Amino acid sequence: MYAARRLLPPVGRGADISKAKALLDWAPETPIEEGPQVFADWMKDYHADRPVLEV
Repeated sequence: MYAARRLLPPVGRGADISKAKALLDWAPETPIEEGPQVFADWMKDYHADRPVLEV
């Protein structure tokens, strides 16, 4: 049997953004707790004028 490769970081760890900080002088502006809701709201607004496909 082989060991399964871990594709996602363990729970409780965040992404390593040190390279983005160093090369681009970038840091996140949205707290992680708010990010998913901000993204969901953006997606909803972005796709609001597009028709929904009926299956």
